[in-house]
Amino acid sequence: MLMILALSFNIKEIEIQITKNFSSVCDLFVDNKLCIHFRDDKTKSILFSSKHKIKKASPLNIQYKDIKIKQYSKVTYLGCILDKTRSGESVATHVINKVNCRLKFLYRQNRFLDTSLRTLLCNAMIQLFFDYAGNAWYPNLNKKLKTCLYTPQNKCIRFCLKQSDRTSIRNEEFKKINWLPIQDRVEQCILSSVYKFHNKSAPDYMNEIFFNAECHGIPTRGSFQKLKLPRRRTNQGLKHLLL
Repeated sequence: MLMILALSFNIKEIEIQITKNFSSVCDLFVDNKLCIHFRDDKTKSILFSSKHKIKKASPLNIQYKDIKIKQYSKVTYLGCILDKTRSGESVATHVINKVNCRLKFLYRQNRFLDTSLRTLLCNAMIQLFFDYAGNAWYPNLNKKLKTCLYTPQNKCIRFCLKQSDRTSIRNEEFKKINWLPIQDRVEQCILSSVYKFHNKSAPDYMNEIFFNAECHGIPTRGSFQKLKLPRRRTNQGLKHLLL
């Protein structure tokens, strides 16, 4: 899967950059007799911006020769849903639906499962939806959606522990199946990545994500323990950023 990106405050500049790069890629494919899929479900364009600016933005005009690329409000890339405002709402809704669907399937097999097997299946079939790219979509969710995400997680815990629908889920229930609340789990995944970075056991591409903080350009013992925050113009997601 190929993604072509362009960054600018001017939409016309974005259109020029994307069209130029996209045309080069298409020409390369044609020269090498490779197939290009221009169907709406294969080739898409999307404009990312804030909720305020996206309403005023004009539609993108991206095309290759006489083929115009349709613009969408959300796209799926490597299994992660990206919406135009980067709010994470589409991913959260997808996660809730997927978790509820799989949990219904497990309930139909209820009589064949003991507690340990229930927990094992929930870890293998459901926990992955909360984990996948969670540090990218979870921090920008509004309070309502974050609360909604706890509902299917609580259902899973009740299923694992064979509890009724009215049972209140507290820390003790999380400890029994060795789970963390969603926000704590996202933070754990981020910290795990940071640990691997510091101990040089992470993939090379993570060197482009994390940077050791330096005081006046000179590394110190204290700076090695801290990571440099990327420059940003807004505070979107900043309050949940751990680095």
